[in-house]
Amino acid sequence: MAIKQDSLRAFVKRKISTAKASKGWTWDDLSALIEELGGNQSATTLTTKHSRGSFRAQDFLLLLRAMGVRFIDLSDLDVAGLDEAVRKVDARKRAR
Repeated sequence: MAIKQDSLRAFVKRKISTAKASKGWTWDDLSALIEELGGNQSATTLTTKHSRGSFRAQDFLLLLRAMGVRFIDLSDLDVAGLDEAVRKVDARKRAR
């Protein structure tokens, strides 16, 4: 079974967009930040990753932290079937 990634991608895109707007930063600013840290990501590459919602976890967290995000509320991350899957795993674990 493949996990549906749409809600995860939308969550990443939403968090990055909100942080960028709040900070008033552009993709060029984020590219410059990564360069200051020794990396190399053009504004175009970052835009593409954002449109796909395909940032690596460490990049996602780094960018959010750089833009002042201190906390991420995961309660609005809706993944179809997640709650039921967690209940099943917990039940199996208790049954051991």
